[in-house]
Amino acid sequence: MKTFIALTFIGILTYAYAQSSGISECKTVKAKTDFSAKRFLITGDTTFEAVFVIMDTDYNNYALFYRCVSFPTGYRDDNYLVLSRTGGGQEIPASLKSLTSDLQLQSCVNIMTVVL
Repeated sequence: MKTFIALTFIGILTYAYAQSSGISECKTVKAKTDFSAKRFLITGDTTFEAVFVIMDTDYNNYALFYRCVSFPTGYRDDNYLVLSRTGGGQEIPASLKSLTSDLQLQSCVNIMTVVL
């Protein structure tokens, strides 16, 4: 599971830093028809509970996303993400200010790390 999370994180960072010219259309790929998320994610003592919530969205430009993960050890971790259809250093949309003002959110530009 740790490898999956690490590879996913590296993939996200790779995508964020990639110099891509984009693609003209998404591929049609074949999904695994008998995929079991439970079997994939639960092995040994690595079971965890994850909560994902879209707190607000205008369905056109942004969404406020909350994630909380709880492990059997009692350790918990959470974060909030403001998802945007446009890239760049925009301000948090005014309609989300009341929901995010106490969260001390940081711009991705301020928290980027280089992956070697």
